[in-house]
Amino acid sequence: MEHCYQCKGRFVLIPREFDSKQFCSKRCLDQYNSDVRATASNLVGRIHKLQWMGMEDEAKDLQKELARWRAAAVVAGVLTTPSETD
Repeated sequence: MEHCYQCKGRFVLIPREFDSKQFCSKRCLDQYNSDVRATASNLVGRIHKLQWMGMEDEAKDLQKELARWRAAAVVAGVLTTPSETD
């Protein structure tokens, strides 16, 4: 039997599919989207801070990590990209 990606519970009804994952309810799907937005926003903030501090190599490493989250972040509504600071 399959389990929900978010809560690991069993499906009672037909599972909801999103981003190649299955969820048991709208609540679990909404929680997943919230987690994705928070993670992507956190990474963008850290990249900006590293760039401001002049730590370009570390910022580039985090940009690579953000690229992995990009597809999920765009779907969840986070459409931001790191930019240069003055």
